[in-house]
Amino acid sequence: MFGLAPSPTPSPTQTLMQTAAAASSGGTPWWLSLLLATIPLAGAVLGVILLRRTGKETVQVSEESLANAVSARLETRLSALELDKWCRREETMRMLRWATERATSKDDNEAVIGTRVLEALGQSELLQPEDQGLIDAVLDVLLEEPESAYTEASSTGDEVEVDLVDGEQG
Repeated sequence: MFGLAPSPTPSPTQTLMQTAAAASSGGTPWWLSLLLATIPLAGAVLGVILLRRTGKETVQVSEESLANAVSARLETRLSALELDKWCRREETMRMLRWATERATSKDDNEAVIGTRVLEALGQSELLQPEDQGLIDAVLDVLLEEPESAYTEASSTGDEVEVDLVDGEQG
């Protein structure tokens, strides 16, 4: 439009020649040009070093976070297992109490039901090994009374009458 043509971009060789000519004609000294050219290079190298250090720190923090998450998950699982164990034990004790009350009842049918529940509870997966002694102790006490009455009656020579509660007849 005005007759101006865009100027072409100078090549690196032309730029170097112009810089050398300017330096010889009293312009910028060559060492200053070299120094100014190395500043961006030093900045780039420093940036790479800092990024690498930051990357290592990020990886280290990520690994620590992973270890903490695994540890928290393990603690949560152990707590859940312990809670499950205590819930099962609480339910076992509740059933043991109920069965003992029934087994010591004056009503023969309730006594049979209670004794059968105690037997079933003794074989149940709900029962923990350390609680087996409780059921054995309750069953021993329940069986002591009829056994002692039978032994006492037979030792005096009295006639012993045995009632079979669960329907068996001999």
